[in-house]
Amino acid sequence: MATVSELGPRARAWFVARTKPNREDYAVRTLGLRGVSVFMPRIVEAECYLPAAGFRQPAPLFPGYLFVNVDLAAEYHQVIWAPGVRDLVSLGGAPVPVDALVIDQLRLRCDEQGVVHLSPTPLNRGDRVEIADGPFAGLLATVETVMPRQRRIRLLIEFLARQTCVDLPLASVKESRPSWTRFGKETPIRAAL
Repeated sequence: MATVSELGPRARAWFVARTKPNREDYAVRTLGLRGVSVFMPRIVEAECYLPAAGFRQPAPLFPGYLFVNVDLAAEYHQVIWAPGVRDLVSLGGAPVPVDALVIDQLRLRCDEQGVVHLSPTPLNRGDRVEIADGPFAGLLATVETVMPRQRRIRLLIEFLARQTCVDLPLASVKESRPSWTRFGKETPIRAAL
């Protein structure tokens, strides 16, 4: 990653602009009106469903932040004085450029509107899952909370003769479908005598 002094005069680079709380869209509009190139990736999440509108509302992938491609020497004041923008992310008092490869990788994951679509998790509160990775691998647990934005899940596991809550990455669990499960309800297997 280059520093601002290594960019040279009149060099365009990507920087991270911090916005005022919940003002990302406003900052994108005002920066666009000033001719600044802006990239704000968004994500569609299950909890952003708007029933009246019938679609999922995209939320910022990085709430409170957006990327700007500017010539810092010429456009610095246009960016930091834009309504909705708080400042540029800095280190040691100087704005830190973001490698263009990072922006390219983010854009590869987005559609034409800059939205990343995540498939909603099929897990709901009360579902039984099996932990696939980590120190609890192989244990059965009950879903307490699914946190799609953080890509985590809170589970209740029976451990040392008591129920304990653990937070794990979503990728570390898999659905547990016992052979006796029918129509979503577990029924105990009883030996017929």
